[in-house]
Amino acid sequence: MFSLLSMMKRFSEKWNFSLASRTRHRVKCDYFIYTSQDGRKKIEIESVSCAKLRILDIMAEVYSRLCLNLEEICMRQERRKSEIFIALMLSSSMLLFSGCSVLQGIFPAEETTEIASDIVDEPDAFDDYCEELFCQFVSVDQFVLHSYLEDPSAYDISVPEETLSEVSTENYEDYYDSLQEASDTLSGFDYNGLTDEQKITYDTLKFFLEGELGVREDYMLNDPILDGDYNNISFELGLFSIEDKDDIEMYLNILDSVYEYLASVADFESEKSEAGYFMTSSQASSAISSCDYVVRTDGEEFITDFNVRIRSCDWLTQDEKEDYIDRNRDSVVDGVIMGYALLRERLLQLQKTGTGEIGYSSYEGGKDFYTWELQKSTATSLTPDEIYALLDDTLTTWEKEYSILYVQNKDTNYMNKFDDFTSPDDVIENNLENMEDEYPTLAELPADYCVQLPLPEEYSDYAGMYCGPQFDNIWGNTYYVSEDWSSGFGLYATASHECIPGHLYQTEYLLQSDAANLPIRFYFFTEGDALGAQEGWTTYIERETYEYAGVTEDQAEEQSLDDLIYYAYMEMGDIALNYYGWTEAEFEENMEKADHVTYLDYTSDIYESAQNSPTGYASYVVGYIELSALRDKAEEALGSDFDLKAFHTFYLDMGGTYFDISEKYLDAWIEEQK
Repeated sequence: MFSLLSMMKRFSEKWNFSLASRTRHRVKCDYFIYTSQDGRKKIEIESVSCAKLRILDIMAEVYSRLCLNLEEICMRQERRKSEIFIALMLSSSMLLFSGCSVLQGIFPAEETTEIASDIVDEPDAFDDYCEELFCQFVSVDQFVLHSYLEDPSAYDISVPEETLSEVSTENYEDYYDSLQEASDTLSGFDYNGLTDEQKITYDTLKFFLEGELGVREDYMLNDPILDGDYNNISFELGLFSIEDKDDIEMYLNILDSVYEYLASVADFESEKSEAGYFMTSSQASSAISSCDYVVRTDGEEFITDFNVRIRSCDWLTQDEKEDYIDRNRDSVVDGVIMGYALLRERLLQLQKTGTGEIGYSSYEGGKDFYTWELQKSTATSLTPDEIYALLDDTLTTWEKEYSILYVQNKDTNYMNKFDDFTSPDDVIENNLENMEDEYPTLAELPADYCVQLPLPEEYSDYAGMYCGPQFDNIWGNTYYVSEDWSSGFGLYATASHECIPGHLYQTEYLLQSDAANLPIRFYFFTEGDALGAQEGWTTYIERETYEYAGVTEDQAEEQSLDDLIYYAYMEMGDIALNYYGWTEAEFEENMEKADHVTYLDYTSDIYESAQNSPTGYASYVVGYIELSALRDKAEEALGSDFDLKAFHTFYLDMGGTYFDISEKYLDAWIEEQK
């Protein structure tokens, strides 16, 4: 539910880490030094072995290509054999090993008669690199680590000292430095030496790293207030799994860090104010109200849920339960409430220091920053101009189709068919029964595959919400059900979107797959970097599942278009404000010229959404368009050979990556189907 890494939407601004610091495989990411973990036998240089002959053959080929003389090689070897071999191998077109993975271990810097590591080919080295990235990304602090792994020790990850990383310019710099190291390492791999599945991972990482580093200088446009990070703490702690006393201690340690975190947010907002990047007065007013709520209610949201959860732990004694409850209350009173009070006062001081203008377009670097945010949200490389034009053209078609279907279906009362479903389980069971011929099958669902809870009050304007599992606890799904969307069509659409065959299904399919580099791919999937590949899927399947409820194809299409047209208006308004810098009047004028008038009575609402939740609808509408285009391309190419279940399998196998990458692999898939 967060945008990537929601690093920038969730934890990136809190990070303080260096990829080069991890040594599980003795990997330093700027050079990627590899040492075998399993202690396999080193290869003697003097021994006449196949491995020696292989190395000598490679060096001879490199030698002939570079026209280096033997004397020069020997002199360099005496100085530093490892550097010679790396340089030669990187220069050769006969690369058999990764230039950034194992070569520095083949000839150590000091004199020796042994090769310091066994030979590892490119795919193995790339797998190690990806695993290291995953381990580093999820171990930035205890809060992040626990959200991803139930058992970090299985990945040789020690629990970090940092409990809840703070927000600061220094931490942003460390974050981007780490991404640069990761990018430099990635570029050293021989792309052609990777497997097809590894290339998907490579392409995904490359797309993200280049885009993220491209807005490094605009880091001040990130905002833990506007992103909602400061206000989501109690909710995310509510998702914190508690299985033993160690989990409780970690929870309380994180809670003890909330004051320092909120203080760092306050200081960062002061920096933004001084640099001319502070939010508008109305945005500050909203944040002030949120902070004031926690103070006025004595931090109740941090206390009530914890008390219920602790009292349900039958493996604790009564005295232990009371002790934990008292400690939690003390931390809330002495730290959490004071932290929100401090942030409230700071925002009150800064409230009038904003520019008064709204939208990214009003800030220096704002258009570039927004462009990347839009590309992450849509999972495309399209520019705002291209996306606006795409929506403009598509909306014209949709509005015409909808007007015809509306007249055709208005007297049929078909919406009553959705009233037969009275619970999320009814919807899910019906979908599972009907989707077997069109979607790949998951492993049998255990009874507790998904916990259903009421939607928290602070998210009352949401139709529903899905929160995924830890990587090593794949059935730890949670679906939050809105009381306002708990019956009829609203229930059916939301349960399908959030659960099966929507978010929960797509997540479980990935976790149950044998995809290469699954941990890092799951990480990027979870953080929502290419969010359009997920929300595009869930919007797409809504249309597909309406027919499962018993309505006709045209009736299902009408309902789908009703949502899509709304999404298109919202996103065109978002681009109008945040990229073009249009006023509301200018937006209305341009929409009227294109004969888009359906939602112009709600322009103020459209602009309020664009101001407070930039790109908020892009992932749904553009993701749907892009996914539908992939299907159309496959159907046109395959004709009668097109198989919908096979196409869905292809798309899910891509693991929620960017559409540019999926389209590249679609061509090969089409050829395989012929």
